[in-house]
Amino acid sequence: MTQWLDSELTRRLVALIRQQRLGELRSISVAQHKPRFTRSTVADGHPTAFDVEVPHSLGVVLHLAGPATVRHAEWTDMHGPSAVLSRMGSARLILEHQNGVVTEIFSDLTAPVKQRQITLEFDRGQAIGHYPISDSDDHAQLVIRGESPGREVFRDDALTSFMVRAYRHFQGTARSDHGTFDLHCDVVGLLAAAKRHCLAAEQIVTSTPKGRILHNAC
Repeated sequence: MTQWLDSELTRRLVALIRQQRLGELRSISVAQHKPRFTRSTVADGHPTAFDVEVPHSLGVVLHLAGPATVRHAEWTDMHGPSAVLSRMGSARLILEHQNGVVTEIFSDLTAPVKQRQITLEFDRGQAIGHYPISDSDDHAQLVIRGESPGREVFRDDALTSFMVRAYRHFQGTARSDHGTFDLHCDVVGLLAAAKRHCLAAEQIVTSTPKGRILHNAC
């Protein structure tokens, strides 16, 4: 997930928040979707939908809005043509940051199209960012609605930027810029909390005339 922190789009969003051009940040929403039927069926390296795309955007929102706690979480199953994969369909996470900002991250691994969109709501406007979809095109886009409307298109090869910064860090030339370890720990902690929330919800059992039904909603 680290490369998203080196994204040019992420840097521009940070600047928007710090400059307060659109006022105070109030909420963040992330839509991070892609069809993942084949990989999910042939590989078991990701036990839930929270482990695939959500870590990338979770690191970004913590970087933008600071520490947070889990307010709500849920997952769904993936229904494919030949199998049903438990907990691999979608993941939804709602966070409440210490500064009052509310974030919602939604990732659908059964979506028909890819999407990596982040929306920031401010007092006086809105910023909508689109991260590059894949390595086939490394351009990002940022649409600003409010006092300074406009649409920007720019190169955003975050993975290369991350690798350059990593090598500089280990060469001893950029140690002051390498301060993401605590943030990564927070990401892991929040993902674990989200899974516990969903597992606890799965244990809610309702008695019915036909027997006991296990709910799979959080």
